[in-house]
Amino acid sequence: MISRWGGEEAVLAYSYDSLGEQWSRQTRLSELLKDAVKVISGICGSPCVAIVFREPTGKTIFQFEGPLSEPTVSDLRCWLERGSWEYAEYGAEEVTREFASGFQLGIRACVTIPVNRHGDLSGMIGLFYDAKPPLQRKMLEDVSAQLYLAANRCWLYQRERQMVNLLQETRNEAAELKRKYDRLFTLQKQFADLNAVVDGFDPIVGKLGELLKEPILLLDKDLRLLASYTPPVPLETAWIRSLEERRLDPAFADRPSFQHAIRRVQSGDMIPVTLESSSNGARELYWLAALQSGSSVWCYLLWRGVLPPLPKETAHTIQMAGVALTLSYFYQFEQTLQQRPSFLEAFLAGQYSSTESALEQARLQGCDIQKMNKIIIIEPEKTDRSMSELRSLIESAVGGMNCAFYSGVYAETIVILLDFDADEKAVSKAIYDRLRANDIPILLGVSRSFRDMEDLRSAFDEVRRSLALSRKWGKHNTVVYYESLGVYRLLLNTDRAALEDTIHKAMGPLLRVEKKQSDELLSTLMHYLRTGGSIQQAAELCFVHINTVKYRLKRISQMLDADLSHPDERFKLDFALRAMEILEL
Repeated sequence: MISRWGGEEAVLAYSYDSLGEQWSRQTRLSELLKDAVKVISGICGSPCVAIVFREPTGKTIFQFEGPLSEPTVSDLRCWLERGSWEYAEYGAEEVTREFASGFQLGIRACVTIPVNRHGDLSGMIGLFYDAKPPLQRKMLEDVSAQLYLAANRCWLYQRERQMVNLLQETRNEAAELKRKYDRLFTLQKQFADLNAVVDGFDPIVGKLGELLKEPILLLDKDLRLLASYTPPVPLETAWIRSLEERRLDPAFADRPSFQHAIRRVQSGDMIPVTLESSSNGARELYWLAALQSGSSVWCYLLWRGVLPPLPKETAHTIQMAGVALTLSYFYQFEQTLQQRPSFLEAFLAGQYSSTESALEQARLQGCDIQKMNKIIIIEPEKTDRSMSELRSLIESAVGGMNCAFYSGVYAETIVILLDFDADEKAVSKAIYDRLRANDIPILLGVSRSFRDMEDLRSAFDEVRRSLALSRKWGKHNTVVYYESLGVYRLLLNTDRAALEDTIHKAMGPLLRVEKKQSDELLSTLMHYLRTGGSIQQAAELCFVHINTVKYRLKRISQMLDADLSHPDERFKLDFALRAMEILEL
């Protein structure tokens, strides 16, 4: 590159293709401008060159070449940034007034060159001379165009690098999120292990302690120890005493700071607690968390931990462990309920000392007996199904009827209590259809409305006896409604001694003869009365000749001294026969 400025002409020998190739290798705008001021200074023979560039982001970059003091550089930058950014050639007097004091060389002329393309103004080049140079616009425009293209390439490269970096950052964030959620999913799988839930609190607390790598206690509402994890680390005396005595040591539990934390943790937060050791006075940081069942707290987790805030992953681990512990709590509670007999079984068996205690036990087992008023009894006939399986089928059938109910098992029967709003006929049909669909033969009885706990026992006995009566009549696999039994309802509620007296007065002579004759006479009398006094139908039902029936009726009339054609006599004898059916149950 050779340049020479003369008074009248300037000779320039330079390859602009070479200049464009040189600048095209630049990727950073600041480095490009640093090289450009040196190149332009050599091309234009200017002892001082300054370039100011504005990036698309609005950021301004400034570079200069020449012997300038720092104050002059600052003034020059401000002057270029606020300039009109058009071709301008200033006289030596104007430049000297503004900049001469900052130059180590005398300044006689200044030329500014805009860097733009198609009206897109990007920067300005300032050339400062010690003598007035000839203005060569074509050469300056070519330099400006080459600089614009090189700058634009820098911007494009920079934007691509930003996009690449942003994409890489996004990939890194996605990879980190995947690693994070993989860890959380692994944790969730550990705490979602049903075997651990079934096995109780110890396996869950053990897994949690291994993850935290700190001692941890599971305490009930009274601060009794339910489970613990103790890694091989030094433990405070109060901690050791808590493990030995199976409850939180008073050295921890009675401290005001711990009691205050107990009250705060009710909201579900995890609270840091600083507790002082009673043995050496050292202060240790613990964390306290409450596990809730519904809106009430059922236990606390206490573990030795780190300074707040609690890491998110640790907090999430505690929450997942809390869910697993609560599921285990409910499982154990359900197992306890299943192993304990229902209040209904104990009540019907007469095991309660008072009605009040039965009512309280019913309430504890989720049955509001004061809202119940009907009993359904299901007596399974020949089947290889277990009572628990039958009960499950029946509960699913009743559950689909959208009514409140309570079920229990007593004396090889399944007992259902229904509330006031239940349609007992629809419920009975649903149970019957469900069991029939599973090929399970049953005899199902529906009670009258009962008033209270004592009346419940009577209603239960009535239904059981009505089912026995139905079985005596040969009716199987059917539904028996107590309220449709007519006169049998009166008989089922009549004292046994009164029934025996009624039978003796009405049938005494027939009962005192030889049993075979007595059975024949009683059977003939029953069929005669139940067929409305038809001798023909009675003979057919007894499988005997009509004359045999006439003979037996005549003998019965003589033995009982009764007119069998009279309605009152017929009613008295039929009532006695039905009473005998009840006594035989």
